[in-house]
Amino acid sequence: MRGAAPLLCVALTLSACAQSTPPQPQVTEKQPEPLIHIPVDDRGSGIVGPGGGALLGSTIGAGHGFQAAVVAGLLIGYAVHGSNGPTLSGFPASEQRRAMAKVMSVEIGQPVRWWTATEQASGTITPINEYRDKEGRRCRDFTETRSVRATHGQLSGTACL
Repeated sequence: MRGAAPLLCVALTLSACAQSTPPQPQVTEKQPEPLIHIPVDDRGSGIVGPGGGALLGSTIGAGHGFQAAVVAGLLIGYAVHGSNGPTLSGFPASEQRRAMAKVMSVEIGQPVRWWTATEQASGTITPINEYRDKEGRRCRDFTETRSVRATHGQLSGTACL
């Protein structure tokens, strides 16, 4: 029994090390700057611009050009109102957080990819600049592309440890 105690301590220590994860950085995403400021609060959904553009396109288009007008209105609405693309929750969000932690340790310019097959979600995060903030934390500016079930988006931000 005496010989088991040191072995148990070693086993617990090794298992604690094996389960350690990199520290999670504090992430601030930059919101896209819309071309036109619409005085409607869509609570961050980004639906007002594309929805309004698609509605406008549906009133302009007719006949064979109807679908093209709706799609053009939708795209113009995204450009006018701005959008970061799809939001993440559940398993895709946890995979993105893991990738964001890795971004703090890779070389500047080296992309970190993440994906989940079941949710059809993927993304690439690339650190583009590193510096120290006023609080002395190591920060990295990054760009990110993400896709969730064929909805794509690009965003940028800063991660600090």
